[in-house]
Amino acid sequence: MKSNDFEGMNCPIAKVMSALNDRWGVLIMRDVLLGLRRYDELKSSTNITHATLSDRLKVLEKNQLIEKRRYQDKPPRYEYWPTPKGLNIGQVILMMLQVGNQLDQQQQIPTQLIAVEKETLEPIHLLPVEQQSAQILQFDQITIVASPEADQQTLWRLAQAQKHQHAET
Repeated sequence: MKSNDFEGMNCPIAKVMSALNDRWGVLIMRDVLLGLRRYDELKSSTNITHATLSDRLKVLEKNQLIEKRRYQDKPPRYEYWPTPKGLNIGQVILMMLQVGNQLDQQQQIPTQLIAVEKETLEPIHLLPVEQQSAQILQFDQITIVASPEADQQTLWRLAQAQKHQHAET
């Protein structure tokens, strides 16, 4: 059961969270993006209940992050594949992996997964890059601004945040 519904909230972060549904959706997408395809593999990987797994797979399919492909007719059995939208959400999963590894390093916990480039097997890092110069930016060099199409709630949120930013300096 999902704890909050972000439907109708005009926020790109809320849209990603809504598409993933909840923490189980994130872990199921992790596994599908890793290459686990079958129900029993997803069940074994997450130790999720049958009812929850079945429900989350339906939600991820409804949200067009995965698609079912039949691999057996009698009885009908399906594999779950990431869609282009699901592959795009994979960027969020990769960033979570990177941040999780950093947290583990700080706590001296052994790293479990590393994102690497397929050909060279060299580790990759997701970094914010300035579009024109390709300069790598640090978090303190980035700010979030309203787009020209921003709604009133977004404008209010940014105005409130700006009040606090000025108070901090």
